[in-house]
Amino acid sequence: MLVISWNNLPKKIPLLIVLVTSFVTLNVLAVGLVGYLSFRNGQRAVNDVAYQLRNQITTRIEEHLYTFLNIPHQINQTNANILRRGVLAVNDAPALERHFWEQIQIFDSVSSIYFGNTEGGLANAGREGAEGLLYVISTDGFVSGPFKKYATDSQGQRADLLVTVPDFDARTRPWYIGAVSKDNAAWSEAYILFTGQDMAIAASRPVYNEQQDLLGVVSVDLFLSHLSGFLQSLEIGKTGQGFIMERSGLLVASSSEEKLFTEPGENEAQRRLYANESANPLIRHAAEALSAQFGDYRHIAETQQLEFEIDGKRQFLQVSPIKNKDGLDWFVVVVIPEADFMAQINANNHVTTFFIFFTLVITVVVGVVVSRKIIGPILRLNTFAYALSKGEWGQTVSHDSRISEISSLTRSLNHMAGQLQQMFKELNREVAGHKRAEEALRESELKYRSLVESSSDAILMMDNERKIVSYNKAFLDLFGYGRDEIKGKSIRIIHPSDASFRSFGEAAYPVIERQGFYRTECEFIHKNGSILPTENVTSAIKESGGSIRGYVSVIRNTTEKKRLEDQLRQSQKMESIGTLAGGIAHDFNNVLYAIIGYTELSMDAVPEGSKARRNLNEVLKAADRATDMVQQILTFSRKSEKEKKPTSVQSVLKEAVKLIRTSLPSTIEIRQDIAADCGPVMADPTQIHEVIMNLGTNAYHAMREKGGILGITL
Repeated sequence: MLVISWNNLPKKIPLLIVLVTSFVTLNVLAVGLVGYLSFRNGQRAVNDVAYQLRNQITTRIEEHLYTFLNIPHQINQTNANILRRGVLAVNDAPALERHFWEQIQIFDSVSSIYFGNTEGGLANAGREGAEGLLYVISTDGFVSGPFKKYATDSQGQRADLLVTVPDFDARTRPWYIGAVSKDNAAWSEAYILFTGQDMAIAASRPVYNEQQDLLGVVSVDLFLSHLSGFLQSLEIGKTGQGFIMERSGLLVASSSEEKLFTEPGENEAQRRLYANESANPLIRHAAEALSAQFGDYRHIAETQQLEFEIDGKRQFLQVSPIKNKDGLDWFVVVVIPEADFMAQINANNHVTTFFIFFTLVITVVVGVVVSRKIIGPILRLNTFAYALSKGEWGQTVSHDSRISEISSLTRSLNHMAGQLQQMFKELNREVAGHKRAEEALRESELKYRSLVESSSDAILMMDNERKIVSYNKAFLDLFGYGRDEIKGKSIRIIHPSDASFRSFGEAAYPVIERQGFYRTECEFIHKNGSILPTENVTSAIKESGGSIRGYVSVIRNTTEKKRLEDQLRQSQKMESIGTLAGGIAHDFNNVLYAIIGYTELSMDAVPEGSKARRNLNEVLKAADRATDMVQQILTFSRKSEKEKKPTSVQSVLKEAVKLIRTSLPSTIEIRQDIAADCGPVMADPTQIHEVIMNLGTNAYHAMREKGGILGITL
């Protein structure tokens, strides 16, 4: 009977852990998937609810805005008709105050109603404060001047003087200017009140008499704090915000309780706030998200829904443009945090997590119990198989397991053990023979591989379909490929423009089949696209029956050989040119001797100091330089050696400057800084003169269009 010893088993993962882990993993995946799907469904439901809520809130705001903004134009139309028909006199300020005071009590959404005449005067009635206290305003004499605001009693009579503002002129106010310039009903820009207490927007209309003469402007003020109050009264989720802004980004109203304009400072006037300057983080981030999404608020042409994140938390946003024919162009923006809707979903996630943990505990307990029932017989089989692998053939294992598959497997293993014992004996004999053959083959292959790898020529082996089988290092170095880059591929490395390529395809392989090899010169393509001239010998690899099973090519780079041939041809060419140049130089030298001789004779016949003698002297110098140039040509042609002698660079430089000056336009100034104490140098004066002339010519070309300064320093 086999004795099971745990010490004989290799260290692997226990089957108990595998089974329990499988049970646990399946259950966790199942419960986790259900939980995830539940969470995603909850998120979709949240998105739907958030979408509907944003739409409802936006619709309520738009309806309120429509009513809120429509009433002022109706009031203005009524008052303009009354003044045009003369029902009220345009110069009767008390009557206008009374009329406006009665109107202000009818329309509770209006802040003030007023009329400004063409002399800058103002008649006004309005309400202010949470209590809605009524007041009237007028200017002295109903012309531009002091602005006085009075509280009124229940009968509309003036009571206490509340405020006096000097130098008021209705004609300078935005509501007046906008209506007159448009010549029709108009909205002013939202502005901070003259008193600095609130922001307002004015609906204005010019008033004309029957002769179409301007009588003034009627206007209705809407305090924008009314809109903010309405937004604050809305329930926008739990922590959501709504706001109204212009296309410029300036805030008009907000559901937060912050002021929408700054306090006046010592060096800074009051100004309105942009939405991205809001103290409320939700409003500020919403404005920044719109700017990031659309680049410019003016690109928002219709209602848009989008999402953004603040500190990793998702926010839902809806923006709707509000436009009317009178020039008003605002946005209504509603933003609601996802967290306002996620409380119940998060609670469900906690329940799901507890359920997963409880299921995990039950699965582990059941998995351990079931696994112990399974792994006992399997462990015995494992120990038996391990003993067989070590060659312990004389053992058997009991097959009394109640699991039929394991019992059948045990009987099969016992039967197999006897067969394996016989088979291993036969295999050992065969393996010994194979090892001897493999050793001989390995030695032969090592010799071949050493020969191929040490070769300086590129060697390439292909199968009968001309796909690459192997290659040596010299091939990779020659063509620039990596070791595993081309194996098994059919690459075209012969340059397609090479005439030998066509003959190679048409003639090479038939010749190889007949005589076993083919030699040619052709151009190959490097991996980087460069062309390599080569000599190529391709041979066939034949089977024992004579059929070709592949090809081997030996490729030699002839670039250096071609280069040396080109250098030889060039050297021969230059030698011919030198011979020709030497002959021409000798002939030209004879001509120069005649020029120099006749010039010297002419100088003897010309008085000293005359202009003609100076000119002849320059001719003689030029002839001397030409003689030096002939010497250079003779040096090039190897007919004479270049003569170096002690040379004063100062004198050569000054002579060259004279010649340069005659060839330069007046727009180029030559400035010299030539030291007098420079010693002589061993040099060829003609070559120095030529260098200076070339540098001067280059400088002239660079300054030819605009002129400049040519500095020469020694």
